[in-house]
Amino acid sequence: MVEYQEITNTKDRVLNFPYRFVALPRISPEPTNPHEYAQWLKDNYWIQNYQVLAEDKPEAVKLAIELDAVFRRNPDDSAVNVILGRLKELRAKDRNQFTALDTWTNDAKQLVNFAGEQEVWESIMTRLGGYKGVVLEAMSGHHSYYPQEVAGRTIIALDYCRESLEKYNVPTQRRVLCDLNQIRSGVQFPFFNEGELDVISICFGFRYPIHIVPLLTEFKRILKPGGALSFIENPGSGYPEYCRRSSDPNRIVSVLKRCGFKCVMCQKLDIPSYWNGDRHDYHHIEAEK
Repeated sequence: MVEYQEITNTKDRVLNFPYRFVALPRISPEPTNPHEYAQWLKDNYWIQNYQVLAEDKPEAVKLAIELDAVFRRNPDDSAVNVILGRLKELRAKDRNQFTALDTWTNDAKQLVNFAGEQEVWESIMTRLGGYKGVVLEAMSGHHSYYPQEVAGRTIIALDYCRESLEKYNVPTQRRVLCDLNQIRSGVQFPFFNEGELDVISICFGFRYPIHIVPLLTEFKRILKPGGALSFIENPGSGYPEYCRRSSDPNRIVSVLKRCGFKCVMCQKLDIPSYWNGDRHDYHHIEAEK
């Protein structure tokens, strides 16, 4: 059974970089011996480089002050370990410890007012702006790629990150919290009927779903006859550590045809490749049910 939730609440869209440094007291003196120091630094790195999310900083500062007072009074006080335990709980993860959802949630907090360079953003909006009817913006993130308030178009945002949907820049639109990785062979969306949607679009998301063929097959089911499935992709963008396949345009075209889509077209977007360090081009791949 597919788990999902309709999101109705919103959060302030204030750009607030999440990491905040908090100075913790030196409860373990640095050794002077270079060999001992290397091990000491390894054991105490989390204290030396202690950072928390912005919303946790007040509590972390209060605990740091309390730790200093207790330690000065009695280094062997059991309260020292209790406070250290709570500080460890508040500590922001190193990015190399993030899951895919951690990464996206973290970026949603940081990038709520950013959705790509202006030239890239405007080109994508122009490309998608002509779609009308009921549009599913799948893997929407925190910011819509569609021009807003367009007559004859209703947009539904779908993402697996609650933080993104709560910070989504058009809170009046329907927002569905759902992990697309739940869709596999024989599993269907419980919140979309067959032939309900006019358009489904995904920007920079082809590489991530686990079961891509069943997902595309399900997209085809919920599209109206003649409905459009649209991908905007750049093989050099995104999060390589979470990729399960290439987003090469030719590969996408091949998979769409294999899933029974018709009139599959691929067009290069007029965006200079210098926006991406790998100098890949942006493409719009579109197919019809």
